[in-house]
Amino acid sequence: MELIIKTKTEVRDPEGESIKMYAVNKVDSNVADVRAGKYLLFKLEADTCENALNRVKEIAEKARLYNPIIQEIQVRLS
Repeated sequence: MELIIKTKTEVRDPEGESIKMYAVNKVDSNVADVRAGKYLLFKLEADTCENALNRVKEIAEKARLYNPIIQEIQVRLS
């Protein structure tokens, strides 16, 4: 299972802005925006894909792997 944590679109992303300014723009100045995030890969056993998705969401919430006020998560099969 993949857990992707990213800053909500309405929230400023200083890390993404820095990456765009100091790295991406040197290669291609036509890139409009860069957003940074985190990617976590979980290997777990579950009887269904839905149960696995729910377990990873629960882990992310209970372990406070992200801040739901400024971040959002996406869980998907890898």
